[in-house]
Amino acid sequence: MRRPRRKLLLTLSVLLTVMAVVTLALFARGTWASERRVPAGIAEGPVCYVHQDSTGEKEVRCAIRLPVPMDEVWAALTDYEHFGDICSCIHAEQTTHEPDGLCRLKARANSLPPGQMPFAVEMRHEQKLDQYISSWDQSSGALLVNRGQWILTPMGPRETLLEVSLEIQIRRIPTFILRNISMGRLRDAALAVDRRLRDGPSGKTW
Repeated sequence: MRRPRRKLLLTLSVLLTVMAVVTLALFARGTWASERRVPAGIAEGPVCYVHQDSTGEKEVRCAIRLPVPMDEVWAALTDYEHFGDICSCIHAEQTTHEPDGLCRLKARANSLPPGQMPFAVEMRHEQKLDQYISSWDQSSGALLVNRGQWILTPMGPRETLLEVSLEIQIRRIPTFILRNISMGRLRDAALAVDRRLRDGPSGKTW
């Protein structure tokens, strides 16, 4: 009877070690920050990482270079009736366009544990000569922090650098776990923008 027990204890020990290593790797990936990074070219695809600004604030960032003029990228990002083409993890309930250009969104986001979390944000738009910015910063319910932005910078007459950032904090969920999830979602969103620009809107609402 001792051998099966020893085998079980060894198996449990190995599993605990693997879990500890994976947790440590996820903690490092969701905590260690780097300076601003951008792709060297269009072929490189999206670059995603944790960024820390001069004030010490951290956020997840993802950057991609797109072979499309800035105005076309902006039109796709602000087409909120079809935003599900870009962020499939978000499901809208209400979209309200204000006369001053502000857009108010009420939606639900796929969350942990498996389920959906309701939230509301105000999307603010700023169009400068050399940069377009769409940003939000609004907590809601269990969503203690929800801030981010889309930044478009022209890299030539027919190329745009798209940078998207996000920092969320949810009650009782470790931030490093949320950042790991955000890195995957922002990468998917960056690729979805590229796909949307090539294929056009799906024709479906959120």
